[in-house]
Amino acid sequence: MYQQAFKFYQLGYGAAVALILLLIGALASLIYLKFLEVEV
Repeated sequence: MYQQAFKFYQLGYGAAVALILLLIGALASLIYLKFLEVEV
């Protein structure tokens, strides 16, 4: 992500990769919280 955005000057691609990683992390967090039976 960092290399695409700043080293190769592809800011849009780097931002898209960052957004996908954020969504994957959020989904994993929600699954983990459901597994622990914690109310959000």
